[in-house]
Amino acid sequence: MIEEQPWVGLLIGLAAVTPFVVQASIFTRNQRRHRSWVRAVGVVLHTHASSTSDGVRTYRASYNYTDPTGTIRSGRGEIDRDAPHGTELPILYDPENPATTQPQRRIGVGHWIAGGLGLLLFVVGVFGVVQSIHIMATGSMLGE
Repeated sequence: MIEEQPWVGLLIGLAAVTPFVVQASIFTRNQRRHRSWVRAVGVVLHTHASSTSDGVRTYRASYNYTDPTGTIRSGRGEIDRDAPHGTELPILYDPENPATTQPQRRIGVGHWIAGGLGLLLFVVGVFGVVQSIHIMATGSMLGE
């Protein structure tokens, strides 16, 4: 079938490549954006836990922190675990706008699994694209 309609293989290959490219772009953009942000310590005021329909629990914390001018500011964001009132929480804030903050999070197992699956799909997709282009150019599959 692929030999008869190589454009189908090309589309499938491109569809397999896309998730990894999007995932890598978002990760890189976030890393670049936060490179200039400043680390600080926030103090948890309140944590809200919620569950999805598949039982995955997420936690959002409200916190206060003190910026370099001595102003006490507040923020909120998703955190890795439940944190009781008064727990110190590592955060990042934008030095150009200290009111913009985000709790500092580690890259967890789920991120590594998603990245690994995305990379696998990327490799399979690149092979599909190369194979389809080769079929369009020569009329035969690679290795024939």
